[in-house]
Amino acid sequence: FVEVTLNYGFEALGSGNYSGHIKTTFTNLNAQPASTPVPVAPPCSSDNNDIVMVMDTSLSMLDPWTGGANRQSKLVQTAHTFIKKLKLSAAGNHVAIVGFNASARTYSGFTSNMVTADNAIDAMVTSQGTQYAKGIDEAGNVLKSARPSANHVVIFMSDGLDNDTQDQKYSDSANGPYVFGALSRINNLNDLYSVGINPNSDNMSLLSNMPRGVGFFSDAKSPGALQQAYDGIAAMISCQ
Repeated sequence: FVEVTLNYGFEALGSGNYSGHIKTTFTNLNAQPASTPVPVAPPCSSDNNDIVMVMDTSLSMLDPWTGGANRQSKLVQTAHTFIKKLKLSAAGNHVAIVGFNASARTYSGFTSNMVTADNAIDAMVTSQGTQYAKGIDEAGNVLKSARPSANHVVIFMSDGLDNDTQDQKYSDSANGPYVFGALSRINNLNDLYSVGINPNSDNMSLLSNMPRGVGFFSDAKSPGALQQAYDGIAAMISCQ
């Protein structure tokens, strides 16, 4: 239905003369109000990703978390589930495992073998220190062997404040100190995702500024939130 509204008006011109005008308004009574578009999730990037999982193995990861288990055991459980979601294959997704504390170690280079990746996750050893830049530099070293045709991804996870401040090797005045200097040294990184376990105001600021490409920061205050964070990353980087 259409509603028509007529508005009459008159204007005195002098000497007894008037000018009249009519304003006509049409209203479509069937029209629906404009709605806010529903965001559409971006398509997954591909099933051809070389993914480096960089995981905090500092002593604080042995602290108890919700449910009585420690943070390390929950991370290991989540990492195993994440690997399964990647659907590793020779021509598809490959994954590498890096742990860091006061130093960094590659537990597995890129592999499409789920057993190899799972064993590397189980082999991670905790020790003192939380030096983000060493973990990032180790990821950069691993990425040197990445397939040129693959999408290059780093997933960085920590539960503590970066304490790299005494190691001048990682100071980079041109690109910001420590972790940002390390990031600047990786020349074939496409996307970086960061995850904070129980992040406080100090390390949240750093972790939330680390993502690159389509990556994002996830605040995991509980084991369930940690699983959701990695599920979200899996959905973004791999066709499900």
